[in-house]
Amino acid sequence: MDELVRALSAVGAQDRAHDEPRDECAERGQERAEQALRFVLEVARLLGAEVRARAQALLESLPEAEQARQLDAAAEAPAALDESVGRLIALLARG
Repeated sequence: MDELVRALSAVGAQDRAHDEPRDECAERGQERAEQALRFVLEVARLLGAEVRARAQALLESLPEAEQARQLDAAAEAPAALDESVGRLIALLARG
């Protein structure tokens, strides 16, 4: 009986030893994903003013009827992000 307990204890210790690197890897993956998200948000923050200014200038250059149509279209629910955005974020997360 003692041998069985020792064998089961050894197996349990091996399982825990295998879980530790997996846990560390998951933590690193989480940290990298958070860092990638911070990077994407910072880029969006830095580009936001320029993108808004260009969009405003483009809108102002359109005839009034087209401006109204564009503004109405913008009020509708936005379409889902293109899958290329997801691929970009995944690439950044992988490092």
